[in-house]
Amino acid sequence: MEPNVILLSCSGGTCMDLERMAHLDRKGAWSKMKVRSLCAWGCAFTASLALSAGCGAAKQSGTPGTPRQADRLPQASTSSSGVQNHHILVEPLPQGVRTTADLYHWLLDQRLAQMDNPAQGEICLDPSCQVAATVFSGPAKGNGGALVALVAFQPRPGWHVVLGPLPQADDPPRQAESLNVHLRNYPRAQGVCVVSAGEIDWYWIEAGHLQIMRQPKL
Repeated sequence: MEPNVILLSCSGGTCMDLERMAHLDRKGAWSKMKVRSLCAWGCAFTASLALSAGCGAAKQSGTPGTPRQADRLPQASTSSSGVQNHHILVEPLPQGVRTTADLYHWLLDQRLAQMDNPAQGEICLDPSCQVAATVFSGPAKGNGGALVALVAFQPRPGWHVVLGPLPQADDPPRQAESLNVHLRNYPRAQGVCVVSAGEIDWYWIEAGHLQIMRQPKL
């Protein structure tokens, strides 16, 4: 006994396989009208499957099995190309800033100037202490002398991070630990990342200019 399998073959509005199987129904249930209706449904269903698989209904030129250039999906963007989604400011380099190390000290000194004679200490940001951080803590020069802290560390070669100054109640050292774990998409090979209360600013030197990119905080 033949297996109960129906193979659809749609060409020019016909469905030859269904018509050939019409004789299998000895009671005449497979009338020509029903065969044609089922054929039309089968062709539409087959076409929808082809479209969902990425095959258009129109004829394609070229070698069979070779996708056209327009059909190829774009490659996933790399971390360095992520800066295309953010506005980049280009400014002249500050006086005395020529290297990334100069830029780091310039940005750090700007923020330390907001604190009154801060104390300095060292902490580890990971269990093996591969990344050490310097913590500056003390009263702010404004805001009634509220206690604040600033954390500076180097998560990877070429990049420095300056976090704060932030209120000590916000636990800046713990925030630095989280940044060390989650900060991954660096826009350039080297630069300085400055993190404040709600924003992350990326600074780097390119073509003799200071470039700045701002994004929401993680």
